[in-house]
Amino acid sequence: MNHINMDDTSLVVILGMHRSGTSVLARCMEIFGFSLGNRLMPAQADNPKGFFEDEEIVDLNNEMLVSMGSSWDKISIIHEDEVRSLHDTEFFSRAVHLIEKRLQSFPRFAVKDPRFVLLLPFWKKVLASCNVPVKYVLPVRNPTSVAASLKKRNGMELGQGIQLWLAYVLASFRYSDGETRVVVDYDALLEDSSREISRISSALHLPLDEEKLHLFQEEFLDHSLRHTAVDLQSLRENLECPEMAGDLYQLLLKVAADELILESPEVKDRIAALIKEFMWQEIYHRLAENQTTRDALQLMQEKNKNLELLLEIAVTEKEALEKENIALMEQLDTAHEQMEILRKQVEMVSLERDRITGALERATQRYKTIEGSTIWTMTSPVRKIMDRLKKSRLI
Repeated sequence: MNHINMDDTSLVVILGMHRSGTSVLARCMEIFGFSLGNRLMPAQADNPKGFFEDEEIVDLNNEMLVSMGSSWDKISIIHEDEVRSLHDTEFFSRAVHLIEKRLQSFPRFAVKDPRFVLLLPFWKKVLASCNVPVKYVLPVRNPTSVAASLKKRNGMELGQGIQLWLAYVLASFRYSDGETRVVVDYDALLEDSSREISRISSALHLPLDEEKLHLFQEEFLDHSLRHTAVDLQSLRENLECPEMAGDLYQLLLKVAADELILESPEVKDRIAALIKEFMWQEIYHRLAENQTTRDALQLMQEKNKNLELLLEIAVTEKEALEKENIALMEQLDTAHEQMEILRKQVEMVSLERDRITGALERATQRYKTIEGSTIWTMTSPVRKIMDRLKKSRLI
């Protein structure tokens, strides 16, 4: 089966962290007409109703992780280049053959294995090669609940469990970006399964079977599936839960409650920033594992403190200079205002001078006109007599 008709097949991937409700969501896919196959891992004490994981897929994922020197419980977001290196190995042809074989038997196939998160760049290439449309369900659960469950099952420290939760959840959102996907709050699914299943149906455009939904709710779903539960307030108060994990969980709760849109720039930018922060943190911890690098890091931290002090001094000086500059600018503005007033005064004086000069010129011209007139000449004797009379004070 080299090419599968997209109209006849469909695949759903449950893409989530261990102990996050992935088993419940995998079983839930049967409501939408998807099969989980016939090679499922047997139920165990920590998952009495079943893991719903395909044994062959799980084995293949474990082999690939081992080949890269990794494992399911390694706190790391595996770099895409590392995963892509698997494309040129026999793993790729094995994976394609495995998916095609499953689709031949189950044209509507759902797959669940938390390791898919770590290897999704590889599997996306495989599924594209199989020419099958894929949709993703991303479960979200309180990180401290997940960590407590891992401590109970695997003896893992709570802090390690929370860091592992961060690695898986951030990777799941990073690698599924741009795909058809829906975020489901595991606790909300247990509290109001009808609402959450309706959300899945609407988001992924999957018609549901009411009879199968009833069977799922009555015969499978119950609160005993949630072995550990931690509320949001306890998450905030947990000193072992880093702020980054709390921020991410609360952000995804809003997405799962349809208060925020997953594909909005606001949410995608925040997730991208958290991924960047986590990867820098991971680099730091890897360096700190070596004594030489620990010494170097300590020296760098001391230098960093000195730099921070110098920066603080520089900031203080900068603020002082900015205040001085503001004062000078105010003085300059005042000087400009005064210059403008003086310019207007000079302009008014100049206009007045021009007015007086013009009036003087006109008066002079009239005087000359009168002085050269016939009447002025004829009245000259009279003016002389009048002058003499004035001098003699007779008039």
